[in-house]
Amino acid sequence: MELLHERERAVGELVIELDLAQRTVSRHLRTLCRAGVVSVRVDGRLRLYALRAAPLAELGGWLTRFDVG
Repeated sequence: MELLHERERAVGELVIELDLAQRTVSRHLRTLCRAGVVSVRVDGRLRLYALRAAPLAELGGWLTRFDVG
């Protein structure tokens, strides 16, 4: 998620950066997309993934209700 926070990225780039199998990265991205945390757009043959800030901000606001300190 940190890499996607910087900018949108293709699966291949994430595979290299994370040193994980493409199948593993794709599975995680699919899960994040279903959760609405990551968006995907097609650019020719590439699928570019980007972090969606709104759902994370909503989650952060919800988590502040719980005082863990």
